[in-house]
Amino acid sequence: MASIAELIAKQVASAAGNIEIPASVKNQVLNGVSESILGSLTQTAAQAGGIDVIKALVTGKQAAASSPVTVLAGKLLAGKLGGFGLNATQSSSVAGLVPVAMGMLSKVIKDQDGD
Repeated sequence: MASIAELIAKQVASAAGNIEIPASVKNQVLNGVSESILGSLTQTAAQAGGIDVIKALVTGKQAAASSPVTVLAGKLLAGKLGGFGLNATQSSSVAGLVPVAMGMLSKVIKDQDGD
């Protein structure tokens, strides 16, 4: 079974398929999105009640777009976006990857769990 970091990276790359990201920074951008999602999961798991929040996300009881995990991942990514040299449209598109990738990740985890 793939590690959570590998699952995240795969879902981020898949979600980014239609987004125009300059080739010179594409790997950095996708890694930034992946790191933000993993950081959000890690930080959430360390908080009181965080495991329940993550369970709600991966079981589909809470939509990825409105999950506190996704919101935190977006905030973590926002702190990194300025360093990539993207224009406003590109930055907005990259930020939009977070809820999409989180939703895809939740589906993959749920499917692997057999639910």
